[in-house]
Amino acid sequence: MIYNGEKYLYIGYIVKLHGDKGKVIALIRRYIPAEKFPSRLFIRMAGEKEGREELREFKIRKIKIYKRNTAILSLDKIRRREEAESLVACDIYIRERELPRMVKMELGILPNFLQEVSEIEPSQLEYIGMITKPRGLKGAVAAVVPKEKIQKFTKYQEILIELEGKLYRTGIRKLKKIKEMADNIYVSLELSGIYDVNSAERLRKGKIFTLTSG
Repeated sequence: MIYNGEKYLYIGYIVKLHGDKGKVIALIRRYIPAEKFPSRLFIRMAGEKEGREELREFKIRKIKIYKRNTAILSLDKIRRREEAESLVACDIYIRERELPRMVKMELGILPNFLQEVSEIEPSQLEYIGMITKPRGLKGAVAAVVPKEKIQKFTKYQEILIELEGKLYRTGIRKLKKIKEMADNIYVSLELSGIYDVNSAERLRKGKIFTLTSG
């Protein structure tokens, strides 16, 4: 949902109270490991104006998740059973931008790899290089490029990568020349949609193409 210009993700609702010290039990519809959970959540409650609802922020003092779909929550503003009673049956949201990127991919908010394309004919493709290996932990890759093709590599350039006979579309976010040899130039590439070493590893030995202008 969009609230005050921000994207919020529904993750479940509060089922009942837990003990007498303000803790509550929540049913979790979207599993997020406790160690990756944001430091706060937002609960949809009745607003100050009659008939209107609002998202109220609560910092999480402690969270325990079990059976992947149930959580015991201790919230900073809720210390007594009487205060927690107003939360029962309320929906829980988290701010989407506060989730780690890997969690967003696991939840399906972001694609976990590049977009596959199938409408392109081989005659439309021009080979311009090959990815050799990941470079670092943040998704960069090393590639070898024939000298005569280096002008094809520019920032924001759309490229296609062939892996096991399938084509995937991405774009160059950042390009850095590493080493120049007699016939080839070695470059470091940061690509759209590739932000971690596991995704970069999948690109190893991938052939890089661009579309021919003809």
